[in-house]
Amino acid sequence: LYLKYYFPLEFMVACLNNGGGFYDVETYIQEIRKCGGRIHAPCINKSDHHTVICGKDIYLGLGYIKELEIKVVQRILEDRNFFGSFRSFDDFIDRVPISIEQLSILLKIDAFRFTGVDKHHLLWKAYFKLNKGKTATGQALLFKPPHRDFDLPELSHSFLIDAYDQMELLGFSLHDHFKLLRPE
Repeated sequence: LYLKYYFPLEFMVACLNNGGGFYDVETYIQEIRKCGGRIHAPCINKSDHHTVICGKDIYLGLGYIKELEIKVVQRILEDRNFFGSFRSFDDFIDRVPISIEQLSILLKIDAFRFTGVDKHHLLWKAYFKLNKGKTATGQALLFKPPHRDFDLPELSHSFLIDAYDQMELLGFSLHDHFKLLRPE
């Protein structure tokens, strides 16, 4: 009770990392919001395997993403810990051997939002840039290959798409439930 009263955000994050406790994950997330915390979807540069707290910002862990393989999470975290944060989407593709299916899961949850590029554009770029016949050796590249950039048309974006992707991949939405019910 002492921790819950004096350190509510840290207590809720500890409950999330401990498997949720008595309530489900979504209840703890709503409680974090009530205590003034800001919940963020998993991020390639800020998230760990478990949920991480940085001040009032709480980043859900990569382990919460359904269908994301544990090997992929380990590769991402090991590479980030050894070589530092990812600077761009191309930097991530060069450093981490990943299949297009696993990369599309990360893109749908918007884990590359630090790039400032829309997740739909990044998904198209991922299909163009990843070679399907390329085998992953696991060894770092000595020389980084040149990356071509493609001009893509403007794609429409809605917070409902994000909410549905979060429901599919996390099991719950990080958006306000009343905002989801309001027709626009």
